[in-house]
Amino acid sequence: MAVDKRDVLRRIEGDYLLDYAIFTGVARVYVTRTLEECFIKEKNDLHRRMFLLAVYRDEYSAYEDLGALLMALLTHRQNPEVPLLETLISYGVGQVELSKVMERFAIKSSEQLYEQLGLGDLIPATWREQFPGLDLEKALRTATDFFFVDCLRNQKKDGLRAFNKLKHGVLVVPNAKRYLPNQIDAPAALYKTDESNPEAVDNPVSLYAVPMTDVDLEGRLLSIHCIQANLRMIAALQVIARHPETLQRRGFKNPSDVLRAPELADVLDFIKQVTERGKRFSSVRRVMLQIRRCLELAVQKVVAFSRHMPQAPLGTGEQAVGVDGAGRVSCGCHGSSTGRQESSPCIRYSTAAERTNSIARGKSQIVSGCLKTCLHRADSWEPTGDSGDGSGGDGSSRGSRRTNWRAAYRKIQYETPLKALHTSSSRSIIWGSSSSAAIRRLCIGA
Repeated sequence: MAVDKRDVLRRIEGDYLLDYAIFTGVARVYVTRTLEECFIKEKNDLHRRMFLLAVYRDEYSAYEDLGALLMALLTHRQNPEVPLLETLISYGVGQVELSKVMERFAIKSSEQLYEQLGLGDLIPATWREQFPGLDLEKALRTATDFFFVDCLRNQKKDGLRAFNKLKHGVLVVPNAKRYLPNQIDAPAALYKTDESNPEAVDNPVSLYAVPMTDVDLEGRLLSIHCIQANLRMIAALQVIARHPETLQRRGFKNPSDVLRAPELADVLDFIKQVTERGKRFSSVRRVMLQIRRCLELAVQKVVAFSRHMPQAPLGTGEQAVGVDGAGRVSCGCHGSSTGRQESSPCIRYSTAAERTNSIARGKSQIVSGCLKTCLHRADSWEPTGDSGDGSGGDGSSRGSRRTNWRAAYRKIQYETPLKALHTSSSRSIIWGSSSSAAIRRLCIGA
């Protein structure tokens, strides 16, 4: 008698989903966190490059996991006769690119993804009694929003080509600039130029460099953590809804008790975070990332500013150093940090001290302006309307955003940006006590 292969896959599906939630889905986070701890202990250049390659591989592997599981769930929703594992054990790498999955199932929004996955049906009927105060629906909608908006944008086609070479390692190089002078000094992957690219006629090989700043590493680590936490949450809910017998056989008297297991503590914590905050994922770690980006932007502007301003000669004239509305540094002699304005009269200062003070003021304005812009952008990270946290639509949720910024401000490490903000031994650090107080007021409303 012939064996029904699909029946075999259905019998082990519950165990697989539970194992994914408590073990398999944790593997990438475990590896990257362990490597991160080693890197923090000794932040030398070699460790940074090696750590970046490992994080990049796991980030794009996480995108592949996400594409495969979404395709399996969506296929099963369309045709219940197809077990999840049938798709998972037979997919091709090209099939699970996120943009192709969304196109294949005609998904145009995160709301549509939520509906087609049937995530609303996974919410246990007794959820409110067993987990009072936790909004599971909001957590699931946040997950689909993250998948459709952030992951779909971050998984780049060239990045995929590079990933296919990076995961085997044979075409990895430590420094892209060595191969292309206009590239950055960062690890890169070599791959065959796409034949549809007009440059393929003269250039058979392409190079994809991976930036290795702290901000880039933090962003990739955050993506890995969020993808795995969300997929594990969905896998656990699938077991609760469709395979309660598996949970009972493996020692959970009440199916929902699996979410209280120590292995799923970070998943339950994610649901708590989403309940307490807005729709978009905005943990302290994400806010810290945004602050660091603003600080790096400030560093770039200060470097450009310092390169031009010391050339302003002494003599009679007015002090006129500032930052315009678009964030460009302006002074009479050089106009903006992005180019010279030869027609503008050169500003002269009466004394060297006057020039130094004016330069210091300009630097402080740059840093403060960057952080002030970052604070205003907080309004776009979390909806100002009804976010489900009782804040209403009158903008009163700003208080919760300020709380996030306060926590991030206290935790952020200043050593790296402080060192980068030095100009030279003849000039003071731009992060003086007065500017620090001003920035503190901008960040936390103190």
